[in-house]
Amino acid sequence: MFAVACGPVDQSGGAGAAGGSDAGVSDSGVGGPPIDVRIVSPADGEKCEADAHGSCGISVAVSGATLAAPGRCGEAQRCGHIDLYIDGTACGSPNVQSSSDNIAANFGRCEKIKGKHTLMCELRDDRGALLARSQAVRVEVKEDHHDDQEDGDGD
Repeated sequence: MFAVACGPVDQSGGAGAAGGSDAGVSDSGVGGPPIDVRIVSPADGEKCEADAHGSCGISVAVSGATLAAPGRCGEAQRCGHIDLYIDGTACGSPNVQSSSDNIAANFGRCEKIKGKHTLMCELRDDRGALLARSQAVRVEVKEDHHDDQEDGDGD
């Protein structure tokens, strides 16, 4: 089985959203649709409210491959996990690994939680080979707790 049934999948704009040849797709010689991974939420330029631990929800869409925990793909060729990067490798290399299309980005691993950050994710197989790379998404992180409120947003 080579279809993916994880979260929202947009079949209309797949490879173009990841930048075409810059997407780093590795098909491994197996037929089927192109493998694609995209960050769908937050969108480029949006704000993200981090919880008290610095976590903020990120949603990705994967098409042409199946998500599984690292080491769980077995013989499946078009199978892998998500490696999420924040500001390149500045906040962990990767920041988080996930087998889900809903990821808790850990901005608590960054020098500063609050402010502008760049997100990017990669779909990698069990051997570590790159299957697809998402577009870069710029977000502004706001902290949800009120104990250190400097910006005067009010309550």
